Amino acid sequence: MYQISRELGLTQDWPVVIVGIGNLGAALANYGGFASRGFRVAALIDADPAMAGKPVAGIPVQHSDELESIIRDNGVSIGVIATPPVPPSRCATVSSPPVSPPS
Repeated sequence: MYQISRELGLTQDWPVVIVGIGNLGAALANYGGFASRGFRVAALIDADPAMAGKPVAGIPVQHSDELESIIRDNGVSIGVIATPPVPPSRCATVSSPPVSPPS
């Protein structure tokens, strides 16, 4: 069973960033099932400046302007977008290349 888990990448730490800390984002941040499956919430991001610095699940919310550096500095592998739909013109893009999973 361990070998199957290892091949599926379930035995390593996968840093996750959650973008959008409304009701859904906060619920995901507080969900304990991620950690037990190797998904560590590394950062919480929100576009609302009033949310910056407020702790959710013990993690301070950071502003979306810092997204690129947060991804780079935390070695984020997975992003969860928990925001309402927005027009394509308002969607943020991250110009840096994807981060390789931890070895």
